Amino acid sequence: MKFTTEVKTPVNKIFSHRSKYMLLGSCFAENMGENLHKYRFEGINNPFGILFNPISIAQGLERILDEKYLTLQDLFRYNGLWHSDLYHSAFSDADPQRVLDRANRQIADAHNILPKTDFLIITFGSSWVYMHQGKVVANCHKLPENNFVRKRLSVSDIVDVYKPLLDRIFRTAPEIKVIISVSPVRYLRDGAVDNSLNKATLLLAVEQLVNNFSRLTYFPAYEILLDELRDYRFYADDMVHPSKMTQNIVWQRFAESFFTDETLAFLPQIDKLYKMLEHNTMHEASDEAVVFKARIESQKSIVNKYLNDCSLMVFD
Repeated sequence: MKFTTEVKTPVNKIFSHRSKYMLLGSCFAENMGENLHKYRFEGINNPFGILFNPISIAQGLERILDEKYLTLQDLFRYNGLWHSDLYHSAFSDADPQRVLDRANRQIADAHNILPKTDFLIITFGSSWVYMHQGKVVANCHKLPENNFVRKRLSVSDIVDVYKPLLDRIFRTAPEIKVIISVSPVRYLRDGAVDNSLNKATLLLAVEQLVNNFSRLTYFPAYEILLDELRDYRFYADDMVHPSKMTQNIVWQRFAESFFTDETLAFLPQIDKLYKMLEHNTMHEASDEAVVFKARIESQKSIVNKYLNDCSLMVFD
């Protein structure tokens, strides 16, 4: 007897270790990016830090396309730190030059890699935005809430921004494919009903975009957690974010949907090496430790040969 209703995922197995990717979006996107980095895929994870709403993600992509760098006039000082409305607080610093250097290095790297990118991965987190002086901000940086106007985007607010933006991206990067998802992280500040309306707005916008662009694919991360798993044991202790186990389940479904058979088959070899490297040997000089070190080097040789063949960073 089946106890879940399996959500069908798209099958487009062309993502390999030879592919380049760029990823932008919510904390759920950050989790996916950590796995891509762990398995040695080449790409850029959240060059503006975690972004929750579609407009801030679009603003970031436009800056990358335009190679538009931050200046001191784009920063403001609050609570002893310098911040940017376009970036997550992870970029904030007591030294404004460090903020500019780090932020602009990300823009430069992303601008250079975008034309050669094979996959752009976007995750929308929330249709709620905060506006300051008529502009959507990516992060409030803990300023008092009365500094902002809070509003929920409409479907057309999102679609009208992304149609010309995606047209431009497809012209800039001829080989790029876009994978878009909606974060399953719940926004319960205004209650469960509002969370449903919030996510429904994102889903309806994504549907229109998918129908307009053949190179855009929707990956149903939201539906996998909400419909297929649908149990609190798949959430973290806060009952809002997916648990680590759930993140791994969604990652596996993503891999099965998009990775080539060769890439998918090799991931366990990388897992095996990580487990061996995490093993602590009590007596380094023992015969058993010497044999185990030789096994590690042998496994590392297998993994590094594959990574070298794909022109990727190897294990030391």
